[in-house]
Amino acid sequence: MQKPKQESPTSKIIQLKKKTSSPAPKPVKNIRAVHRHRALALVAALALLLCLFGFNIYRVASAQAEVQGNLHRSRQEMATVKAQNDKLKTSVQQLNDPNYLEKYIREKYYFSKPGEIIFSLPGDKGKDVTAK
Repeated sequence: MQKPKQESPTSKIIQLKKKTSSPAPKPVKNIRAVHRHRALALVAALALLLCLFGFNIYRVASAQAEVQGNLHRSRQEMATVKAQNDKLKTSVQQLNDPNYLEKYIREKYYFSKPGEIIFSLPGDKGKDVTAK
C-alpha cells in the first residue's frame, strides 16, 4: 500500500499578482477643464449671492428713505399744527378778556355803546360785516 502523499503547507497558498502599474494618468488638459468649470461655477454662485444681497440692500435703503421722508413731513405738519394751536390758545385767552372782547365786537360788528352813533365813511378800511 502506498502512503498518501502529504501536501506541503506552502502548496495551498496561492500567490496573488500585484499590479505594479498604476492606471494611466488623466490628460492634463481634462483636469484643467474641470478646474475651469469649477471656478466658473463658483464665480457664478458668488455673483448670484452678490445680486441677491444687493437687491435686499437696495430694497431696505429705499424703504428707509421712504420712512425718513414720512418722518420729515410729519414733523413739518406737527410744527404747523403746534403753531396753529398756539394761535388758537392766544385767541381764547384774548376772548376771555372783557376789554378785548368789547373792542373786537365794536370793530367787527359795529356795535355801539348806548347813545353812541357810528358813521361809516367810504374811505374807511375797517372790516365789514358783509365782507366775505
